[in-house]
Amino acid sequence: MQIDSELRVAHWYELQLEGPLLKRHTHLKEKLDKAALRVLAFDIETTKQPLKFPDVKYDQVMMISYIVDGSGFLITNRQIVGQDVSDFEYAPREDYDVGTFTVFNEPDELNLLKRFFKHIRETKPTVFTTFNGDHFDWPFIQARAEHHKLKMEEEIGIFNND
Repeated sequence: MQIDSELRVAHWYELQLEGPLLKRHTHLKEKLDKAALRVLAFDIETTKQPLKFPDVKYDQVMMISYIVDGSGFLITNRQIVGQDVSDFEYAPREDYDVGTFTVFNEPDELNLLKRFFKHIRETKPTVFTTFNGDHFDWPFIQARAEHHKLKMEEEIGIFNND
C-alpha cells in the first residue's frame, strides 16, 4: 500500500485521514532530519490440511516469529505446539552474530494474538516487514483476530483493507 501510494521510508509526510483510512499525503521535502526507525520483521506459521493452502475459517496461527531492532521473539500456540519451547540462540549464517530469541508459550491462539498485539503496542515499530505480508500474513492474522472477536485496527492501529 505505501509503495503504491508513493510513501517512502525515511521521508516525512503530513497525513490527512478519513476515519482510519489515509485520504491524502504531502511529502515534506524541506524536513531533512532522519526519523528514528524501529523495524519489526515477522513471519507466521499456520496449521493446514495436507496438500491444501491454509484456510482462515478453521486453520490457526501456531507461531509468530519476529525481530524488533535486532531482538528476536517467538510466540507459540500451545494448543498446536506439543511442548513449551525454551529461549534459544540463532544466527541465520556463520557470519552473523548469534542472537537470543525470547519465547512466549501461550495457551492458545487467542492469547498468542493478544501477546503479539501487546508487544507491538509496547515496542511501537515504525516499519513492518514480512514476506508476502500484504497477501497472507496480515490478512490471516486479521481474520483469526476477528474469529476471536478482536479488532486488529483497535489493537494496533493497522488493518488490511484490500
